[in-house]
Amino acid sequence: MSIIEVVDEHFKVLDHIPVGVFIINKDYSVMFWNTCMEGWTGIPKSEISDADFRDFFPIFREPRYKGRIANVLDGISPTLFSPQLHKDALKSYLPSGEPRMQQIMVLPIRSFDGSDTCALFVVEDVTELTKRIAALKNVRNELQKANDEMEARVERRTAELAATNNRLEQEIIERKQAEETTRLAYTELKTKNHELGQMQSQLVQNEKLAAIGQLAAGVAHEMNTPVGFVASNFQTLQSYVKKIKDVLAACSRLSEHVEASEGAELSAEASAARKLWGEMKIDFILEDIEGLFEDSKEGLERVTDIIVNLRDFSRAGLPGDREEYCLNDGI
Repeated sequence: MSIIEVVDEHFKVLDHIPVGVFIINKDYSVMFWNTCMEGWTGIPKSEISDADFRDFFPIFREPRYKGRIANVLDGISPTLFSPQLHKDALKSYLPSGEPRMQQIMVLPIRSFDGSDTCALFVVEDVTELTKRIAALKNVRNELQKANDEMEARVERRTAELAATNNRLEQEIIERKQAEETTRLAYTELKTKNHELGQMQSQLVQNEKLAAIGQLAAGVAHEMNTPVGFVASNFQTLQSYVKKIKDVLAACSRLSEHVEASEGAELSAEASAARKLWGEMKIDFILEDIEGLFEDSKEGLERVTDIIVNLRDFSRAGLPGDREEYCLNDGI
């Protein structure tokens, strides 16, 4: 069995996950290339296996990539290629012809005999996430624009009210001068001036409350759909990880049986697998991943509660309708 076949057999659990995974050694020879990478790049495993990775992706010969990959192969540190700065690193396109946005994490791993270090590439498709972030930025810009317009509108209304108030004050002064002998008329005009000031304050407050209600409705509407997508994808990811955990558990049990068998070669391979299992801290990862899912689920529930509360506050879902409503809940 060739080293490529050994690597394929060892990492076959990663062959059909919806994430691109491949491994290169210090000669940049491809040791493993999963099905997802085949589909994304159109390069079959039979063509790229044991070939120089840079022949297919020449950009990795450039110094800015070569140095970072060298650090990984030397076991110094992992590296990350963001989709914003390195979107053309791995040429990959969606069925529509649009370039696929990819985030690439490169990690150092030990070779099977422990004598050398290889580089494990984990490629994640973040096209939809990038689009959602851009959409959220657009929403934020629109909200900022709406807020600026609201403030300008309030300033104009305040100026108009101030001008009206000044005119009324002038009228009061003129009336006071014309009716100096009538204290009752002067007191009445003063009272009217005070009422106008209260009306001004009430109008400004009403404008602000109306604008806040519109903003709350807009935020709740714009956030509801992407949060729904994230929640749905989260449940799907949780089910995928459960399946992977079941497969890893089966591999662990198989390794224990093989290690206890009389076959020396199989027992050695099983011992190496168990050692790699321990070095990778798979038990800790499987134990910790449940907590991560619980925290993420709680975060999604909190965001959903915020959206519901914003929608309830704005009452945007009931235009023109009237029904009983609890003021305590609204507050």
